[in-house]
Amino acid sequence: MSQNFKSVDVAKPLVSICCLVYNHEKFLKQTLDSFLMQQTSFKFEVVIHDDASTDSSTDIIKAYEAKHPEIFKPIYQTENQKSKFKSGMNPRFNFPRAKGKYIAVCEGDDYWTNPLKLQKQVDFLNNNSDFVLCFHNVTILNSRGKETTETLMIKNTQKEVFKTEDIIEKWFVPTCSIMFRNLEDFELPNWFFRCISGDFPFLLLLSLRGKFKYLTNTMGCYRLHNTGASTKHKGYFKVYGMIFIYQNFNQFTNYKYESIVNKGIKEAINTHLPEIQELNELKKYHKNFLVRTWLKKKFRFFLKN
Repeated sequence: MSQNFKSVDVAKPLVSICCLVYNHEKFLKQTLDSFLMQQTSFKFEVVIHDDASTDSSTDIIKAYEAKHPEIFKPIYQTENQKSKFKSGMNPRFNFPRAKGKYIAVCEGDDYWTNPLKLQKQVDFLNNNSDFVLCFHNVTILNSRGKETTETLMIKNTQKEVFKTEDIIEKWFVPTCSIMFRNLEDFELPNWFFRCISGDFPFLLLLSLRGKFKYLTNTMGCYRLHNTGASTKHKGYFKVYGMIFIYQNFNQFTNYKYESIVNKGIKEAINTHLPEIQELNELKKYHKNFLVRTWLKKKFRFFLKN
């Protein structure tokens, strides 16, 4: 497969770690220290987007920047950007600034646990040009910050190579585990920036450029929160958002993956509707909205098939 990879400049970092921060003061030092503990044969940079944090996150970042100015490259927003754009913060503010041949991602409340994580991923991508991304398993931290025995990857999976079809059918890639090629000609379509969630459609689009490799090591921690974007109709909006992504991706790929896309939509509906009895709520609260949109037909079709 022919790819337009960024050429290597030894004066530049080989890897750009992209980190989104908003009010992460309780966890941020652990996150940033997990970057600094990386043992590598190459330079790396940490590209941070602080989205106008109202706690001490900004002060923490400034302290790390002062101590390691050659590594930490932050943006300090004075106005919260996610409230305006909803999603796509990394593609909007971090990825365009990334100088590395490879990009790794970790948000300010997650962290890495293996000092060789970056080296392992770079070694793999350097030696396997037909892969565009590699990822690994991560441990789940509960709301009290305690490590659990649960991980985000499918247990006992024997599969290590994933293609677009796999990503469509089941979204399972932990965001804080990914490293991907910083492709010069990789442009995101306009509909991407209207998605409620940015991680899933980004991975879908990136998978069109090459295979994903699962490295079986567990090398990070993903933190669960009880607070956050929890609303009465969270399941409804999640399903609506997923269908929006699937429909636009389907059109973007000229319906090449339509049968698998339909399976993905059905899976999204079946996963979230039972937990909050969404059909009853939709009938009660969103009847007029559903009448005006194609979503009503989608729900009926996929629930009866």
